[in-house]
Amino acid sequence: MYNLIKHHCDQKYGIISCCFKSEYITQVNQGAKRGYLENFLLKVNGKLNGQNMIIDPRVIQTQLPFSMAKTMVMGVDVNHPGATEKVLSSISAAVGSYDNAFTKYAASIRVQKKERDEMVKQLDSMVSGSSFADKLLSTLINSITLDL
Repeated sequence: MYNLIKHHCDQKYGIISCCFKSEYITQVNQGAKRGYLENFLLKVNGKLNGQNMIIDPRVIQTQLPFSMAKTMVMGVDVNHPGATEKVLSSISAAVGSYDNAFTKYAASIRVQKKERDEMVKQLDSMVSGSSFADKLLSTLINSITLDL
């Protein structure tokens, strides 16, 4: 059921979705799955463009010599299938923040040949194409316009 819901919502119709196991929710009152519910709610809030956490700008400005308004935080990672898995591909992903609180981000995901190499093979196309670049570019243009 999960795969069907996620496929139709995320891929076919572009609807934000978040699924949970009902038996875990019923155990929350007993304290057994409290962390599960908290993590689920953080995920829902993030998907709805909420801000789960904000870095105090004063802390950053006193510790690091850069402007938060002109900075993007990026993350890149590669996940490889286990030795016993039948999947022959690794997954690489890149994310980049596009607001000055570093709480909103664009993401790009690619499939790459299964290798134990931690190098992302298509990083240039991941960050220069699709909605990733569009979202970052529109934010940059708005930022430049506001600075004038």
